[in-house]
Amino acid sequence: MTGMARTVNELARAEIRRRYPEASPREVDLRLRSRTLDRATMIAAFGWDPLIHGR
Repeated sequence: MTGMARTVNELARAEIRRRYPEASPREVDLRLRSRTLDRATMIAAFGWDPLIHGR
């Protein structure tokens, strides 16, 4: 299961990098996290608002 989760995670990161080629590694990570965390948590934990910055 761990291997499958890792593969899915890497595929998602690759898709984010494709859509946002100028994104820093931190931005890629934030965009990935915003797919599973709610808006309030993203703002509180990371200062990232998915409504402003996107997912």
